[in-house]
Amino acid sequence: MTFELDKRSFAFYDADRKEWRVESGEFDVFVGGSSRDIAVRGTINVESTSAAKPVYHRNSTIGDLLGSPQAQPVIMDWIRQTPFGAMAAEQDGEGSEMMQAMMRYLPLRGLVGFSGGSLTDEALDELLKQLNG
Repeated sequence: MTFELDKRSFAFYDADRKEWRVESGEFDVFVGGSSRDIAVRGTINVESTSAAKPVYHRNSTIGDLLGSPQAQPVIMDWIRQTPFGAMAAEQDGEGSEMMQAMMRYLPLRGLVGFSGGSLTDEALDELLKQLNG
């Protein structure tokens, strides 16, 4: 007996993108009468035919955006508008490494708090619209 595993067999629903997606990678396949009675095992390599564009939200970290060539200039402009950005620019040596680590793991919503009122939740919503196209 044979059967075909098509694209849909490896798809999952991505709620952020509101679409079905298939990720590239190796998948283990087990065939049997039950989970205790596996007759055949194998590994399938799946290549996705589309690249997933990241979806950013309030809990995305600054590091997520800094790792994207498209998002990096946008988020750097935002950071420069905050006292947090000014502190980061003044740091050097070990202080700089600590500041970079803090920035990398800070969620975007944290920029609103660090801005001293210069950045609002509404402005963050607009930033997210811009980043997500």
